[in-house]
Amino acid sequence: MILQALTSLYEALDRKGEIPRPGWAMTNVSYALQIDKDGQLLDIFQLDKSTKREVPLHFKRSGQRPPAYFLCDNSMYCLGIESGKVPKVTEKSKMRFSLFAEKHQELLANCNSYAAKALLRFLEQWNTEVALSNEIIASNISCFMKDANYLFMMSDGTFIHNDKEIRRVSDDSCSEQGKGEEGLCLVTGEQTEIVRIHNSVKGVIAKPSPNGWTLVSFDKDAFNSYGRKQGENAPVGKYAEFAYTTALNYLLAQKNSKGEQMAMLIGDTTTVFWAEDAQEQYQEVFANISCTDDKVSSGDLEAFVKAIANGENTDWDGLPVNPQNRFYILGIVPNAARLSVRFFLQDSFGNIMKNIKEHYERLEIVPNRQSDNRLINFSVEKLLLSIIRYDEKKKKKENMKRVSSQTAGEFFRSIINGSRYPSTLLQRTIIRIRAESDKYNKDGECIKRKISMRRAALIKAVLIKNHGYEIKEALMKQEKNVAYCLGQLFCILENIQRAASPELKVTIKDRYFNSASVTPKVVMSTLFRLKTHHIRVVAREKPRLAGYFENEITDIMVKLGTDFPKTLTLEEQGMFILGYYQKRYEKKNNNIEEEN
Repeated sequence: MILQALTSLYEALDRKGEIPRPGWAMTNVSYALQIDKDGQLLDIFQLDKSTKREVPLHFKRSGQRPPAYFLCDNSMYCLGIESGKVPKVTEKSKMRFSLFAEKHQELLANCNSYAAKALLRFLEQWNTEVALSNEIIASNISCFMKDANYLFMMSDGTFIHNDKEIRRVSDDSCSEQGKGEEGLCLVTGEQTEIVRIHNSVKGVIAKPSPNGWTLVSFDKDAFNSYGRKQGENAPVGKYAEFAYTTALNYLLAQKNSKGEQMAMLIGDTTTVFWAEDAQEQYQEVFANISCTDDKVSSGDLEAFVKAIANGENTDWDGLPVNPQNRFYILGIVPNAARLSVRFFLQDSFGNIMKNIKEHYERLEIVPNRQSDNRLINFSVEKLLLSIIRYDEKKKKKENMKRVSSQTAGEFFRSIINGSRYPSTLLQRTIIRIRAESDKYNKDGECIKRKISMRRAALIKAVLIKNHGYEIKEALMKQEKNVAYCLGQLFCILENIQRAASPELKVTIKDRYFNSASVTPKVVMSTLFRLKTHHIRVVAREKPRLAGYFENEITDIMVKLGTDFPKTLTLEEQGMFILGYYQKRYEKKNNNIEEEN
């Protein structure tokens, strides 16, 4: 199913003219070797590294004599020079140059192109023994300190691989190439040549590799069955193999309108996504909603999501978006020499948007500062980063690797499918809250909160979806849930302490919150003794505020009764935290002096 979906994507992109045709690929090329009509090397030009170029396909190669690529290869093949901190000519590099020369002499022998004849003259004349002594090579020796791809260019600035006759030779070579056995392709259903070794997939975010990774691979005898070897165990035809690898490489290299990589990292999983008809507006919408920073929301985006979720046709930046269009999401992870599929999700774009919208609605919660709490306010990666120990000294990508791969994959899948959140999500969130404390800057401003808005929102969403709780966005004053009321009570006791000692940074939350949320009966007696002292201090200077606090405690105690529970379950601990959070950030009565 995955290979079929990727092959269909290739065909849709091919119809739009946005992807290389069979036998060609978009490849990073660093340098161009300029030669004249007599085959003399004139210069070496550095090319724009940010722009990939369409060159003859670089297939996966191995063995003691790995075959050369056509027209574009590394310095060992093109010049017989082995790259490194100290470039050198070795027996291996001389052998590979000879393979490169033999390949081109065979393919271009009958080509009458002006450029082809110049290239053949260069290959005939080039002497690898004295290559490093060449004036052009010596003046550009820094080019060979790192492995890179090279192209050939004529003296007039035209690239040899763009010559019409040479491109025809490359196409003919591609169609005639291959001596594998024929069989039934599992992707297209056609009788065709079966590929034994599939091409590499490059651009995986979590663990980039210059050689790439293989999605379909059988490199051990233990993986073979019924005498078949390598790709014959999962027969994929030549066309389908080229199509799916080209499409996947295209997705991994694709950039959005801001020039940023479209693929995203969820935990250790590189995630790509696409619409069945290859229209980019679907990807833009999904990326904006799912994987950018938390302030991506706007009124227009919110209205768009609601319209799509309701099955209405609408547009994005003037381009039509059909909620019935099929949408695919693929998560891949490098594993040894191949790629493992972490998840593959597919549904109509409208259903996916509907599930995402409901997920964000479950996350809606009163903000912990003067901020805009809209429908779309938490990205997937921000939520996942909130449940780990975030290292400010490291990049976001490095921190994402700390997220449990299983939790990240299950969480993302639950959002897209509208299913239950992973069972570990609530536990991980509460553990992270227990492990941290509020952090303040030199001015006394809180810069990192123990119970952040994202963590409280996650707890709320899990309790609603997985455990059937009915929880509103803001404080529920009539709620009689014991744990929820205990959380409110703890917040009131902290507010009294803050009112008694405004300059205090370390409060009862730092010392007693964790134990109060697990074993309230043991802790509450201590907190009430402290409260007696604090309320006296408040009453001396602000009697009206002291009376307000006493009334609040009375209202809570009416719901709780005279006895506190000995312990709270994990779900009850979540309700305790929500009770505290929503009470802490409820809208205050302007007639009452606030604790801050």
